[in-house]
Amino acid sequence: MNIVSYISAGGICVATMALVCVLSVYNGFEKLVQGLFSEFDPDLKITLTEGKVFQISPAIDSIRTMDGVACFSPVLEENALLRNDDKQQPVVLKGVSANYEDAVNIGHLIISGNYVIERNGTPFAVAGAGLAMINGLSTNFLNPITIYVPKRTGKVNIANPKSSFRQQMLYVSGVFSVKQPEYDEKYLLVPLCLAQQMLEYDERTVSAIELKVSAGTDVKQLKANLCKMLPETFVVQDKYEQQGEFYRIMKVEKWITYLILSFILLIAVFNIIGSLSMLIIEKKEDVSIFFNMGASQRQVRWIFIWEGWLISVLGAIVGMALGILLCFVQQRFGIIHLGGADGSYIINAYPVDLQLFDLCCIFLTVLLFGFVSVLYPSRFVNR
Repeated sequence: MNIVSYISAGGICVATMALVCVLSVYNGFEKLVQGLFSEFDPDLKITLTEGKVFQISPAIDSIRTMDGVACFSPVLEENALLRNDDKQQPVVLKGVSANYEDAVNIGHLIISGNYVIERNGTPFAVAGAGLAMINGLSTNFLNPITIYVPKRTGKVNIANPKSSFRQQMLYVSGVFSVKQPEYDEKYLLVPLCLAQQMLEYDERTVSAIELKVSAGTDVKQLKANLCKMLPETFVVQDKYEQQGEFYRIMKVEKWITYLILSFILLIAVFNIIGSLSMLIIEKKEDVSIFFNMGASQRQVRWIFIWEGWLISVLGAIVGMALGILLCFVQQRFGIIHLGGADGSYIINAYPVDLQLFDLCCIFLTVLLFGFVSVLYPSRFVNR
């Protein structure tokens, strides 16, 4: 019976260790991607709930001088067409102000050339790495690229469709990489004044305001103050909300995996039912002695309940200890690799991040399953 109990505890141990490791890997990937996004996303972003563009009113302009706002950077985004020789691709044309580098750590993302969007009155473009690779862009090219945007005003000339587009030739000064296709393969940064000119907007028309928060400032409190200050037609988003859909998908995947592994844990818990049932049969004579000594059925039943529960507790404690140890070893030495020996991956080994909330959920789940599993066989004590 001791061997059977050890086998039951071992099954729970392995399932618990798997839960700790898998959830920690999900946390590691989430933290990794969050760090990549945070380099390109501003601390706070002000946009419209409906519509594309808005005017920078005096109330919005006063945000520049608010406590906690380190940088106020207006931007203008619109779809455009990029052409380089015989290659063409739709892009997101993002007009940025002169202080955009202060609002976003774009300078740290440059992998080729320099971050220059204007020099001596001449506009330049900064392209994403994927965009540059697909279209053969380089900071050393002598020939400029051409940007096309449809005219907002006027009629379409069917005889000469090209006249319905505004075009601008630009040289590429730099290439940035966020290591995310949403940015690297779509974005082209240009001066804000050039984007406003091409899209036929005045100098106060923008699509968003990107803010950098001062060090030590409570981002949530500043966001709440901005929401009270701005009309209901505006929305203020922090870094998490700007990529809300992506983070929600990762959370769903994580907890679905947790449920699947919990079912595996439930199967392992069934071993406790078998071992406890056999233990009750083996200890039948001892149970009779307890009854003869005056023990109640409830007291004897709880002896076996605690015995069965201790099996699950032992498996949970050992499994969590092994899982935590394996995660620390992975963090320190990276023993399990992703397999990208050619450097095609952002990192070489699986990232892990232990979170106290996950550990508590796992431990409580094991205890709950273990307690419920011993209730059924303990009923046979009365027989």
